[in-house]
Amino acid sequence: MNWKIIRLIVIVFVSTGYSAIGQDVSDFLERYTGNDAENYIRPLADAAGADFNSGWYRSAKVERNGFHLYIGLVAQSAPIADKNKTFTAVTPDHFSPATNAEVSTVLGPPSNTSVQGDNGTTYTFPGGVGVSSLPFAVPQLTIGNVFGTDASFRFFAIELGDDIGKVNVFGWGIRHSISQYFTGFPVDLAIGYYANNFDVGDDLDATASLISLQGSWRTGVLEIYGGPGYELVRMDFTYTPGGSDDRETISVESNNTVRMTIGAAVNLGSFVLNADVNLANQTSFSAGLGVQIGNRKNIKSNDETNN
Repeated sequence: MNWKIIRLIVIVFVSTGYSAIGQDVSDFLERYTGNDAENYIRPLADAAGADFNSGWYRSAKVERNGFHLYIGLVAQSAPIADKNKTFTAVTPDHFSPATNAEVSTVLGPPSNTSVQGDNGTTYTFPGGVGVSSLPFAVPQLTIGNVFGTDASFRFFAIELGDDIGKVNVFGWGIRHSISQYFTGFPVDLAIGYYANNFDVGDDLDATASLISLQGSWRTGVLEIYGGPGYELVRMDFTYTPGGSDDRETISVESNNTVRMTIGAAVNLGSFVLNADVNLANQTSFSAGLGVQIGNRKNIKSNDETNN
């Protein structure tokens, strides 16, 4: 797993270059093993997972039957908190004396950190890519409805040559209306499950999943939505540690588990614009712009339904 992969991840997520990424580092993980390697990478798993699990819905209303199609672009951004830019690492066993140092995570400051050892030796910990947030954008399609159930999909793929390989992003989700079983309920309720996969060549594979309880209330063109969710994120990195000829795989799980979504959507006939915030250990923001066809665009507001 070399530095080109991290550069690629940032380019794919951010869609722009960062001058701080241009460090001449060939193997960004070769300086780390064990817990230090996991702690160096974990903020990337936190931020990427928060992005992947955001923006899946903009309403909890799912009609029992009738055709509905949504096609749009969903953008997410996970701001990187200061606490996720550094961690305490320890020098490897061959370096004396064993020394703890506050060093950059993969998303932290680009500057290296050096410590002094016996007999004038020096050990250098690599810096990060120096970003303040990790954005992402992906097309999304939602189609329904069958017995109060719809399905959502995300996908794109791009080939970036032999040195990096193919980048694949695929996500899917299914949700079911709960409020259809209650008469005159003041809000719409649904429960959904979503799964995502992101991989880069043979070096990186990430999975993210989310179970969410969704609620929404609509008046006129405005719809307020949100609800709690439980998420799991895992990233597998395959790389060659320094001093070894064998490739190893480390698995990193995100610190995110429970999230709360709060958002609003504006429904303008066939067009819908939405934005939300997802509060968790790693906060993320999401916004979407899309076109909806079928029964969803003609749904009456809760106020009209209850009158």
